[in-house]
Amino acid sequence: MNTLIFLKKILNNKFFLFILILLLFIYYLNLFILPKEDNVEICRKSFSEKEWLFIKNREYEKVFQKLRIIEKNKTAVFCYLHISGLAEKKDTISLINLYRDGEIVDSYKPINNKKNYLKKGIENIKGHDYLIEFINNNNEVIVISHPETFYSEDYKAVNTYFIKPYEDYFPTFNDQSIGIIDKDLYFYIIEGVFKNLTYVVKRKPSSKWDKINRVDLYYDKPNYLVKIYGEDINGNLLGPIEQYSLSDPYVLVKYNSTFNNHAFLWDESFISWFLLDIDLNLSISTLDFFYSLQISNGDYKGLIPREIRTENYYLLQKNPNILQQNINKVSYFPLSSTQISNPFFLSRIELELFRRTDNIDRLEKIYPQLKSYFSWLEKHRRKTKFISRINKFCPYYWTSNFGSGMDNIGRGPGESDGEQDILSDNYGWIDVFAQQIALSEDLAIIARILGKIEENEYYDKINKQYKELFLDCYYDKESYMFWDLDFNGDFDKQPQTIAFIWALYAKAVDENELDLIINDWLINPAKFGGFPPIPSIARDDKDFNDEGNYWQGGIWPPYWWLTIYSLKDLNKKYYSYQLSKKVIESMSDVFKIHRTVYEFYSPTLNNDHIMPGRYNNIIARDEFLGWGSIPIPLIIQFFGGIEELSSQELVVNIYDYREFIGIKNYKVNNGEINLEVIKREKNSVILDLKTDLSENLSLYFIDSRDNLNKLIKKLEIIAGEKEYKLKINL
Repeated sequence: MNTLIFLKKILNNKFFLFILILLLFIYYLNLFILPKEDNVEICRKSFSEKEWLFIKNREYEKVFQKLRIIEKNKTAVFCYLHISGLAEKKDTISLINLYRDGEIVDSYKPINNKKNYLKKGIENIKGHDYLIEFINNNNEVIVISHPETFYSEDYKAVNTYFIKPYEDYFPTFNDQSIGIIDKDLYFYIIEGVFKNLTYVVKRKPSSKWDKINRVDLYYDKPNYLVKIYGEDINGNLLGPIEQYSLSDPYVLVKYNSTFNNHAFLWDESFISWFLLDIDLNLSISTLDFFYSLQISNGDYKGLIPREIRTENYYLLQKNPNILQQNINKVSYFPLSSTQISNPFFLSRIELELFRRTDNIDRLEKIYPQLKSYFSWLEKHRRKTKFISRINKFCPYYWTSNFGSGMDNIGRGPGESDGEQDILSDNYGWIDVFAQQIALSEDLAIIARILGKIEENEYYDKINKQYKELFLDCYYDKESYMFWDLDFNGDFDKQPQTIAFIWALYAKAVDENELDLIINDWLINPAKFGGFPPIPSIARDDKDFNDEGNYWQGGIWPPYWWLTIYSLKDLNKKYYSYQLSKKVIESMSDVFKIHRTVYEFYSPTLNNDHIMPGRYNNIIARDEFLGWGSIPIPLIIQFFGGIEELSSQELVVNIYDYREFIGIKNYKVNNGEINLEVIKREKNSVILDLKTDLSENLSLYFIDSRDNLNKLIKKLEIIAGEKEYKLKINL
């Protein structure tokens, strides 16, 4: 009764009535007319300006700690869905399913699409074994892991323990007097690699095991002791169970990209290549992780996705029967995306691995998978166009800037900021075509090794045809350069990019063309020469950025390596050595100041010092130990001079007797070699060679100065422990 009297007085009071109507009007505007904050803006308020800049640049690892803090309220998964781009700004989450070991254990509808939409159900997620599936406006099904899983820093990390000092396990060197090699940098990289190992569950030790939640690796090369711990369904601790391999039977131990929790084919292929010189088994297990993700049937058969959500992979891998059916939930990009692939060179790594081991069984295993990838690319990344200027049909192999690995370099007709490239399939991309040429050659070689004569002839024929088409369609005789092709079949010369290196990698050049490219482009300081060497865009290009701005001039270790490797493979070893020297000098200079390695570097000196690159004024990622591990092969192969021809033949290249450092503790397939420089004289070195081999080995000393490639001495080393005193005259 009192309430009614009070309301009547308010309605009779014009002032209070006006206030009430005004409040109702404001509520109406807010509810129906005024624009609402979208989901991203709701999350935006949880972060500082600096953190938000990291998020916009997809550098989620730098805000993980912040997200772990807010996951105690109900915004954690909500923010992750929208910040990561998995859900659109205004997506309505219509259904959420919780999975464990591939089975749905709970389903619920969110209360609304605002902060508390996970109010029901989130408390039911215990431990690290759940996936969250949600359905967005377009009825697309998206799977992510529970944030506690994704943001846990040590999730799936391997604890590595060394029984002895690093020098007892890995190749090193004896002579530091030349001042080029920074031993601290070398072992900083090796230590960093082994701090970034992770494991994949292949199968549980027994039915009693509910989960594997800890793996310890006791490193005593060539032996491995892997201790595995876990829990039963009641949370009781189990283990340790011991495994004496990096890949069988329970877990696979691999290198993991160091800058976020995803696995990258591009990055980890390089580290697998570099690991050949220090740990073949770790190289193999890292490669095998990606082979396990190759699509085995359907329209995308043969594809290996470029970026993997490891948190989803680990959970789905526990039930291998559903992994293939859920590749779309493991790949970061949709399978139809122009960004789904990356530069592919696993075949070249496999051939390098075979040369060191003679492991035919390995080639038999991976040969069908390499063929399958070749077929996927032919089906999904090739068109043919008639080019009037040469009166010929030309293959248009295509990708996107992001798919090429050079995210914002600005090639082709589309966007260059990581978004879907527009009409990129109407351009001919020299790097993709060259990679396919190289793969065809590698497949021909592997087929010959395996005795598959018809397949050897098939791929050899393709290789020859493709090289001829590549030269006819993509090589400009006036500029002595390979260029992308535009819509009309004309050369696209803007910007002038480093993509032409793939033509050298594919050996799609003759001797004369190679010399012109080296002199006019590679070592020309106005183009890709100078110091530091090999910018991603030519120095005289209008798009060249002094700080690099990622791929707009930035200097990238992947292209250091591809250039060095390709020149060596084309018998231009001395150019490779000179470039290796510049790379080691560059990285050592940075390391002395910053004590780390970076994702990429500035192309411009600052007070005579190399600087880390910058992207939108943000310094490049540090502790980047994927392709940042490039000093490992460079020091061993060019300053130590080691080149393995086969498991029974070893070459020692001497590029400069004053800078030859020898090698200590180098493992070959059948034993160990120590080669110490005792003394240097003019045009000669005196060496102490100690070997401990189970089989005989042929050792060749080659004078590689100025690309001579001249045999100086051949030594037949007998099995057992031997010691030789040698004088090598150049």
